[in-house]
Amino acid sequence: MTKSYLYLFAALPAVAAPVAASAQGLAASAAASSSVSTAAATATPPKGGTSTDGDSIPVVVYSVNRTPERPFGTARAVTVISQDDIKRRNPRNFMDLLIEHGVFMHQSAYGTNMVPFVRGFEGKGVMILVDGVPVNDAMQRFDANLIDVHMIERVEIVRGVGSVLGSESLGGTINVITKQGPALGESGALHTLLATRYAGGGAAGVGGRGELYGRTDRFQYRGGMSYQDNGELRAGSDVGTLAPTSFIERGGNAHVDWFVGDDKTLSVEGRTRELVDPPRYDRYADGSSLLWLEPKTDRVGSLRYQDLTERRFWSALRVTTYAHRRAENQVRIATSKPAVKSFSPSVGNVTGANLELTTFAGRHSLVYGVDWSNENISSIRRDSNMTTGVVTLSRGLYTDNSSFRSQAAYVQDRMSFGRFVPTVGLRYSYFASKGYENTSAGEFDITGSNGALTATANALYKASKSVNLVAGVTSGFRAPNIEDLATLDSRGLGYEIPNPEVEPEHITTYEAGVKIERQRLSANLMYQYSVVTDVMKRAVSGTYNGLTFFDANGNGVKDTGEQNIVQKINIGESRTSGPEIDVRYTPLPSVQLTANYQLVIGRDPQNDSYLYRIPPAYGTATARWSPDVARRPWMQLVYNYAAAQHRLGPDDLADVRIGADGTAGINVMSVRSGMEVVPHVSLHLALENAFDRFYIYNGSGIARPGREVVGGLQYQF
Repeated sequence: MTKSYLYLFAALPAVAAPVAASAQGLAASAAASSSVSTAAATATPPKGGTSTDGDSIPVVVYSVNRTPERPFGTARAVTVISQDDIKRRNPRNFMDLLIEHGVFMHQSAYGTNMVPFVRGFEGKGVMILVDGVPVNDAMQRFDANLIDVHMIERVEIVRGVGSVLGSESLGGTINVITKQGPALGESGALHTLLATRYAGGGAAGVGGRGELYGRTDRFQYRGGMSYQDNGELRAGSDVGTLAPTSFIERGGNAHVDWFVGDDKTLSVEGRTRELVDPPRYDRYADGSSLLWLEPKTDRVGSLRYQDLTERRFWSALRVTTYAHRRAENQVRIATSKPAVKSFSPSVGNVTGANLELTTFAGRHSLVYGVDWSNENISSIRRDSNMTTGVVTLSRGLYTDNSSFRSQAAYVQDRMSFGRFVPTVGLRYSYFASKGYENTSAGEFDITGSNGALTATANALYKASKSVNLVAGVTSGFRAPNIEDLATLDSRGLGYEIPNPEVEPEHITTYEAGVKIERQRLSANLMYQYSVVTDVMKRAVSGTYNGLTFFDANGNGVKDTGEQNIVQKINIGESRTSGPEIDVRYTPLPSVQLTANYQLVIGRDPQNDSYLYRIPPAYGTATARWSPDVARRPWMQLVYNYAAAQHRLGPDDLADVRIGADGTAGINVMSVRSGMEVVPHVSLHLALENAFDRFYIYNGSGIARPGREVVGGLQYQF
């Protein structure tokens, strides 16, 4: 890593495109006092209300029912990662942030293929939104590092099936809400933010962020650019440097709100993110590849109109349209074919729209609307013989020129009967895939459609002013997408070939718990039990070129390292269950203690075995001291924990990233601190993984960083 700070700021010269995020609140009372938004909107709620520890965390969330609610007043398991949490963490990437707030993560390589687990579901089973716009698509699971952590205002995590507001969200929903311009009433049409982050040791790197933001009577805006140069990763203990792992990430985002009238807002948003040639370290470590890079780009644009004028049939109307382009490439040289360099670019282009209405009528809060999206996928492969120069075109990772379309209509009613607050809703979802090919693996027609009606029924009972009891049952389903139907590629369990016959999977989740909110103590204690039928999973099945293994060198014999042929198939039923605990305690005004804990047990009852790659018990505990003195200094101890995972299924045993011994436990301690050095300038210092532990998250293809010193400066005016 040779680039200096001067180079870094040279990469951030034109922080121009205005960005902001704001729309007015859905509730009439909220709209009268502040600019707020729904889960699908972009705004950040006002910071007039704070938690008992003095943090400026939102007093309302929107990702549960798309109407403003306090987390304590919802019947679902909700976690909010506030702007203060983000500043204290000073994360390198989105994984660093989520893993300490009850979302388990694994990654195939350092800086790429970061996948969140919620209630034992990963990838397509977890819906990820940015300002309410879905980023999941019909290709491979979305890489969480394609979300720039520097643009985030807060994150709302809702555990459990989305159902009415997204039936394919089996494990949960992660809604990222980006930063907005100055709050209403703040002066100044132009503000500046410049920030740097330096890490030395375990994950050496230098990065930075530049922003311009402001507001006038009619406009609110914010725009920014980010850059990060990541050096080679050094694992903990005496393991040393893991190479190749270095790469660059960069991007920018912009948002403008035009307040057309007192109750009408038109918002335009755009963002781009690029991971420049991140290497798949695991493919080098297992000896299968001489070269394996996975460059990625993600671009999104959206247009949203919101009208809060009270009308006869609705209290709020919102229309959102968006376009999303995700491009992923694989650049490979296999050990078995050292003269051939392969390029496998895949591009998914999604267009979508949502029309949603909200009506407040007496005891009822109705949300109803329609969703639509269509994705077209192009996927090819070019093999270039570096000796002869001959280029051969062939089938890519997915069926070329395939498409995936979704349509849905939904209605939900949140009622209030004194202490009893029930919510019921229905959603009908329809998915259609299209594509045909005739390959060496066979003739495949993936054209087909699936639809289902899903429902939710949950309730909150106000046992006292500080205690709420919650319970609910929710159904959902996920139709097979292009990745499920038509993948042809090397995966962890084998070499996957298409299977157009795979069917949708269905889920029913039961959950119950208690929520406590007192002056010094807040706690959420939940227990969930989920049953999934017609589970989609990879399994040893099918043949390729007449063989049950992928014959990489073409000799007709299964040699060491050559993978079995696998397909996505429906295996029957699975069950997951476990507790979720989140506690915040403030014994003194300057001291705050927090802890979260998650445990998921996943079983395949038909085969009497554990499910594949289920996380172990894990959690985070923190102790923070922040005295009310000049310069606002603070210090925080952070303890990250994960138990050893020995509840292994057959696929865990076959996966080289887990194996017969499972995954060792994790005990990692970090120390973080910060203060305002001079007006408008703040300093952040941290010692991450203070005892230099070597550790790997279950299912990952690479270790996490060893001991590292992190420093950051931020100027904001």
